[in-house]
Amino acid sequence: MRRTNILLATVLAGSGALAGCNFGSRPTPTTTATTATTVRPTTVTSVKTNVIRDQCQLGKAETFSPGLQLLVEAPTSSTGPLGTGNGYPPKFGYYVTFEVTATDVGSEPVLIDPGFDYPTSHTGFVVNEKGDPGVTVLTGNTPFDGSLTSLDTTELNPGNKVGPGGVTFDVPHRNGKLTYIVSGSLVCTWSF
Repeated sequence: MRRTNILLATVLAGSGALAGCNFGSRPTPTTTATTATTVRPTTVTSVKTNVIRDQCQLGKAETFSPGLQLLVEAPTSSTGPLGTGNGYPPKFGYYVTFEVTATDVGSEPVLIDPGFDYPTSHTGFVVNEKGDPGVTVLTGNTPFDGSLTSLDTTELNPGNKVGPGGVTFDVPHRNGKLTYIVSGSLVCTWSF
């Protein structure tokens, strides 16, 4: 039994699990100094839409208050998996992909969100078609499309940009309206 205890103590001590243990002796008091660090979270300003644009133009950079600039290119469409073919084909007929570049041209950080948490966050891109309530980037097989590049949710500091990155939708038609919504408010709509 004693041999097992010594072997176990040797294994545990070698792993660092018993660091600071004194077998058979009285513990010695130790003093530990701690340093407090104050961390201030970054405040992300939601885009406030002072001017709502019913219609924006594909291929033209549009600037919205307080400084989010979006450049949305004309979409490409596919009836098969995107990228190297490792993904699934579209469930509803077509993948429609928009290349989006976002730039913070203001003086405060802004958030660009393709809509991974829409409608919970009430922010993101949505495609509306004839009578359709809205298709998001998570509808159908879009999460499994095989795309190698996509636009991620990103906080932009003044002067920074992200993109171009793809924003893809699984839709039944190649035509419709792409809408960007922030905090439940329409920012802009692009027809395609």
